[in-house]
Amino acid sequence: IGGISMKLSNAIEDDLFEPRTVYFNTGKNTLPVDTAFTNYIERVKIWLQNHADKKLTVTGYTDNVGDADKNMQLSVNRAAFVKNELAAMGISSLQIESSGKGMNEPAADNNTNEGRAKNRRVSIQLQ
Repeated sequence: IGGISMKLSNAIEDDLFEPRTVYFNTGKNTLPVDTAFTNYIERVKIWLQNHADKKLTVTGYTDNVGDADKNMQLSVNRAAFVKNELAAMGISSLQIESSGKGMNEPAADNNTNEGRAKNRRVSIQLQ
């Protein structure tokens, strides 16, 4: 039984290192929170409390609509917004690094509405 719980424990911990993505409407900063996201954040919070030398990275992105400089600032603002929300959920802001990539590194094709929607995102990942 000890071996089984060890494997389950490792599987749960491995899941923490899978990036989570939050999507945004055009030009907006809102954090849609559901039960799965809340559970993930609670597990991340505990893991970070036990690993004070580790960080959570929060990276913002935009689609390619509009001015590149404004999109860069929007991506930085989205990441900072998510960082603040995560800190409000109990994660130490000292363990959260936020940055923006603007319209660089798209996740999908910016030539379709669906693709642009997938590019308006913030990625959250344990390091």
